[in-house]
Amino acid sequence: MAKQKSTDRELHGVVIQQRNTDGYINATAMSKAHLASTGQRRDVNHWIESSRVKDSIQHVSLKTGIPVFKLVESKKGRYGGTFIHPKLAVRFGIWLSDEFGYLVEEWIEEWMTTGKNPLTQAEAERLVYRDNLKSESRTRLVEQVMWHLKRIRQYSDQEKRSIFFARVHDAINLAITGETAKSMRKRLSKTLGREVKGYELIRDYFPALELQRYIAVCEVAANLMRTDVPPLAAVEKAAELALPANHQPTPIDFTIPIKLIRMKAS
Repeated sequence: MAKQKSTDRELHGVVIQQRNTDGYINATAMSKAHLASTGQRRDVNHWIESSRVKDSIQHVSLKTGIPVFKLVESKKGRYGGTFIHPKLAVRFGIWLSDEFGYLVEEWIEEWMTTGKNPLTQAEAERLVYRDNLKSESRTRLVEQVMWHLKRIRQYSDQEKRSIFFARVHDAINLAITGETAKSMRKRLSKTLGREVKGYELIRDYFPALELQRYIAVCEVAANLMRTDVPPLAAVEKAAELALPANHQPTPIDFTIPIKLIRMKAS
């Protein structure tokens, strides 16, 4: 039997979807249900635009490592609307009314505890962090390194380019884990009992916390490079700014490959 992609609840004649993979709730549908119940229009976009809510979204982003634009997602289609992260959904529900706030708290508790969520919270967070690092944060870092090499006219030499990119990524690895990619690959091979091939991404075995820290360093370093700070210097400064003050680079405990979590979520 195929897994349900969402849990649909009818409230005041309106179907409200909650995605089973990550718990996001359709806030647009919640607004419609509130209108049907009270006759009062309270639009999710008005809520998001308030300065206090913007601060709350930034705070949740900082704490979870999830980019702001990923915490609030607009979807089109039959069941489209604005889907918001569970931690924001409770705040939005309370903004609508005490009744809605209480209901949303119950929905999220049900999602977390009854098996409708196919992933543990740690697994869901790890999936979000890995996707962000792969498609967003690391991409922005790579783009800035690329532009730096073009400015100093060293981009056309493929060998030099590859070596420099490896140095930048190892600078991040060392800042977070105290190991180079080569050292991690060797240790991971020993852990798995097989040789880890060059095309296999070691970050697919990173726990959520290290992924979150990797994202933070990439984002800060990319921003520094936009102000013409050289890549290696930018990574060094980013590690100072983005990592906890008491952070000590320590080899990570590798966890299960991310593909197994994707299979569980599909």
